Amino acid sequence: MSTDQAARDRLIRVVSAHVQGAGPDYDWSGGTLREQGLDSMSVIELVLDLESEYDITFPDNLLVAETFETLESLRAAVDALIEQAGR
Repeated sequence: MSTDQAARDRLIRVVSAHVQGAGPDYDWSGGTLREQGLDSMSVIELVLDLESEYDITFPDNLLVAETFETLESLRAAVDALIEQAGR
């Protein structure tokens, strides 16, 4: 498994705990996280889990709907925060 795929799988594992419709065969390439049941309360819990999992802190400017629109938009934000942290 490539490092990129392993990183994606790690993010999916964390996100899956916060969305209702994402079973093991879910196609993450389409649809929004909101369509899968991610609501404002779930976003708060997801942020806390992501911060713990990756040892990062989400700044206020990333706590917007666009960050949590799709798996890829969330992945871009997490990747940027990991890079900023020097990891």
